[in-house]
Amino acid sequence: MRAHVALATCRRLGGLDADDAILAHEIERRGGRVAAPSWNDAGVDWLAYDAVLVRSAWDYVADIAGYRAWLDTLAEIETRGCAVFNAPALMRQNIDKRYLLALEARGVPIVPTALLEQGQSLAELVESRGFGEVVVKPVVSAGAHETFRASAPITRRDERLAHKAAVIDGAALVQPYLDEIASGGELSLIYIDGRASHAVRKRPAAGDFRVQEQFGGACEPLAFDATLRAAGERALAAIDGEVPLYARVDGVVRDGELLLMELELTEPSLFFGHAPASAGRLADALLARISRRRAAPA
Repeated sequence: MRAHVALATCRRLGGLDADDAILAHEIERRGGRVAAPSWNDAGVDWLAYDAVLVRSAWDYVADIAGYRAWLDTLAEIETRGCAVFNAPALMRQNIDKRYLLALEARGVPIVPTALLEQGQSLAELVESRGFGEVVVKPVVSAGAHETFRASAPITRRDERLAHKAAVIDGAALVQPYLDEIASGGELSLIYIDGRASHAVRKRPAAGDFRVQEQFGGACEPLAFDATLRAAGERALAAIDGEVPLYARVDGVVRDGELLLMELELTEPSLFFGHAPASAGRLADALLARISRRRAAPA
């Protein structure tokens, strides 16, 4: 029987982005059927699909409570026979960037990170940690939403922006700005079914710190060498549960070591356009998992 796969997107996008159109083509080439329902469309019957693959739910930061409720829905349909990737519990944990501190506690090298609680002074935190220039981001954020850069001495405007970032979900992350982002770029290592697939280097536009394309950032293929492979595997080994179907390890190299910036397990771009065979690898892994689930005893 042909697998019917939902590549979950969002209303704002209104369909598949160019990257996921490549993935849809590869699934269909292998005999699957693909739909692109929006996560925030209340009329979708998610049990109509054999599998739900969360891909471009990029507007969830506008309705965090609604998104968490949807993840609960995915957890419920998973118990009724629909495969969900990645696991809903893992995605729920992953949308809160405080997971970085948990990974650090498990021995994963991360960019130095401090937690700014709602109502706390950014100036006092920056001074206590000895930071100079910092990047502040909400603990729940996507696409650099409400993320900004500040330098000591912290101004009243900086404090207002920090409060705005922290109020989204009760806290914000404060990290020192690393010059290596401008000089060497931010690296994204993509893993499919636990195996290294491909990597890219993302560079910010001149004078900016954000590497996203909407802010002028550029992206290029990167050789996935043994050192990067080991760093990515170390980050993935620190998470609990089933191996994610897809994962993106974002980091920056400082003094020869990859420092984790984010471990994206929820809805990251996977840069299929920079690695022609990669979408096929994900399609194969997805359909294999669906087949194993069908074959498993009830």
